[in-house]
Amino acid sequence: MLVLYEYIIMKPVIIRMPNKYLPDTLLILKLISAISIGFIAALMISCKSPTTSQNNPDPIDDYYVEFIDSTPAQDKSQFQVEFDTTIHIKNDNFRIYLDNLSNMDSSVLKIMKNGKLTQNDTFISWEILDVELIDFNLDGFEDVLIQNWGQFPSAHTYLFNLKTGTYEYIVNFENFTDVKQIHAQSLYYYSYSRAGCADMNWYSYLIKIENNKAIPIALIEGNGCPPRDDSEKLNIQIFKIFNGDENSKKLIKELPYDGTLRPYEDKWDYLEKYWNKNFRSFL
Repeated sequence: MLVLYEYIIMKPVIIRMPNKYLPDTLLILKLISAISIGFIAALMISCKSPTTSQNNPDPIDDYYVEFIDSTPAQDKSQFQVEFDTTIHIKNDNFRIYLDNLSNMDSSVLKIMKNGKLTQNDTFISWEILDVELIDFNLDGFEDVLIQNWGQFPSAHTYLFNLKTGTYEYIVNFENFTDVKQIHAQSLYYYSYSRAGCADMNWYSYLIKIENNKAIPIALIEGNGCPPRDDSEKLNIQIFKIFNGDENSKKLIKELPYDGTLRPYEDKWDYLEKYWNKNFRSFL
């Protein structure tokens, strides 16, 4: 009589057979057992986590170091943005195109009016996400925005000037993120930026365009992060900025955070309402 065990439920299974067959059966079972043990050992070795030595760095980490320090030219092509179009405004034709330089590190935006070059500006290629033609200042004419890579949306901005009949670059506009226009006011805008604590801290600039330059004239800082000690407060502070210099700002008003933002009202709604209603008080 031969007694076997089922390994999963550990219950004995009795097999009755003549004694003359027992030696051969035992030999087969030993072979099966040896093969099973070998298979399990090989499986355990294959599942063992690979080790990384200094002579054989992790390929993912090595790729990012390569990209930051010295990305091969053939790899940079995937970061190139190409753009070429012609638009018609009044009686003029404007060709707008982004030309990548041979070293693939720089790109040149060229704007031509009736075949004559009017803009020729150079940008770092890998900072460019896209080129857009949109009516950014809502005057009825398409403007040119070079959108930048990054966590926060910003853009190099060219606004069409109907008086001069040309596209004009707005200096410093790219330093403000998520910019929106004050209603029906083509020269005034406001921004939004995160300031940490899972976006519970934030700030927003009121911006004026003057002589083709974006100038901050007011600032709202929202501090909604739970305080770490008694020195920190949940509040919203409103500042006036003098001469476009943030170091020359004056606190105009301080409001409680919870009481200022109404229930079910988010900060974007609050900023839109506040800036559109009060922007003239900062002029």
